[in-house]
Amino acid sequence: MRGLSPIVGVVLMVGLAVTVSILVTVWITNWVVFQTSSPELTCALQTSYVIDSARWDNETNELLIQVTNKGKTPLYGFGVVLLNGTHVMQFDPTQVWQPVNFSHRLEREETVYLKLNSSSRSILGENLTREFMLTASQLKVTNEACRAVTAETDSIEKII
Repeated sequence: MRGLSPIVGVVLMVGLAVTVSILVTVWITNWVVFQTSSPELTCALQTSYVIDSARWDNETNELLIQVTNKGKTPLYGFGVVLLNGTHVMQFDPTQVWQPVNFSHRLEREETVYLKLNSSSRSILGENLTREFMLTASQLKVTNEACRAVTAETDSIEKII
């Protein structure tokens, strides 16, 4: 009995290597498509918005926030989170005045002003609420269109 010729052996090895590489490529491609097609990831990749300005007026106890949509996802339902280093105050979308909602969303490159009266959430008492606003150092704006993405700023202008 004679063995395979060297040429036939090489052809069989190359054929096997090509078949295995094609199978691995197809498997990896399908895995990547599956991993990147989740709604949460798609939402996060297409959502981007910035806080252009934030100004708190001590006299009226109001915070005015300018937000611009920079992404593809239309936005609505903005909430606000304020931090001062020791405490956190969170305002859900029902406590923030906003001209956008589920049926009238903030489209790409549109700007909206959000208004928040900090006395509408007086968990610390009226005087401490004003004190909290004076010491607030960070502001986050959330949205209901894509909850995985927030906009943040450390720049809160305070009018005393």
